[in-house]
Amino acid sequence: MVETKQKTIQNNQEPELIEKKTYRIPIAWKASKEYKIEASSLAEAAILGVNQFLSEHHENYLNDSHVVEKTIKELNPNDTLDFDKLCADIINSI
Repeated sequence: MVETKQKTIQNNQEPELIEKKTYRIPIAWKASKEYKIEASSLAEAAILGVNQFLSEHHENYLNDSHVVEKTIKELNPNDTLDFDKLCADIINSI
């Protein structure tokens, strides 16, 4: 779409026509949500949580832009976890 507007006239000058175009500007943002999941292990719970997240509709969600935050370790201090292995397991479960 091209729109033409007149610039404000000052000092009795002829109006200057300025051509305006419509531009598409992509903007990405990050949101976070915490799930409470019952499971036999933290790794299983993380996989179930990701699957639950993916089953929900999130307006403007960018496909494959989800991540499990490393704070999962801080939120579950009594559980040992290999975060890199967990991420690989989640990818393989999708």
